[in-house]
Amino acid sequence: STDDVDDDSGVSGSDPNKDVTEVERRFSFSIRIGRLFVFLLMLCLGGGAIVWVYLYLKGEEQDDSKEAFEHFAHAIQDGIQMNCEQLEQSFRALAEDLTAYALSSNQQYPLVTLPFFEVNAFHTRALSNVPFLALLPLV
Repeated sequence: STDDVDDDSGVSGSDPNKDVTEVERRFSFSIRIGRLFVFLLMLCLGGGAIVWVYLYLKGEEQDDSKEAFEHFAHAIQDGIQMNCEQLEQSFRALAEDLTAYALSSNQQYPLVTLPFFEVNAFHTRALSNVPFLALLPLV
């Protein structure tokens, strides 16, 4: 039949515009699938990176907070120990003052009356944070 023959080339077949459209449609579909694959791949990699960074930093934060807690706990412990040592040294100094005065004045313990006891006991009282300091010997 004469309708099936192309006038320019003499080759029988379908419309060249339809063939180009079909190739474009298939190529466009392949491009869309490729883009979807790249998008999903980037989404998964980005999500994985976010999760890894979160877990890594969470572990570091816990380690840092534990180290900070230990540091401050040791600082508090050292401060308490230093205060106790200073208080003990202050009580020892007061006891030495009382003993030295008793020996120099020939007084017998517990009947020692230390003049200016409040002045001598001021630092001991200040370190112990008490309103008053009294000596009550047990006989």
